[in-house]
Amino acid sequence: MFSGSRRMRGGSILGALKQMIVPTLASVGKSVGRAALKQAVGFASDVANDALQGRNLTQSLKARGKQRAMRVAQTAKKQGLNAMRTAMGSTSQPSRKRRKPPISQTVKRRRRVNKALY
Repeated sequence: MFSGSRRMRGGSILGALKQMIVPTLASVGKSVGRAALKQAVGFASDVANDALQGRNLTQSLKARGKQRAMRVAQTAKKQGLNAMRTAMGSTSQPSRKRRKPPISQTVKRRRRVNKALY
């Protein structure tokens, strides 16, 4: 007995949204994870530099932690907005339509083609 493909049988709107949202969230998660890793390395480096300069370790951890957490949050926000734009089908620049050439150019082209035929 033929039952048809999943699309032929119909589906729910939630299922369609899930198919669109899950890959988007996965890509955003990867990019935010990479950014967090970079910020963690920078955080450790900054705290080590502060310790070598004789600054208070607790204050350095708090201050540098806040800075790096804000940077990760900014990256997550940017990536999320970009993913939403992509998912919704909009781009950063509007698409440009190709203009029709003026009639005078079209006539000149036709004359050239006609001359070449004779």
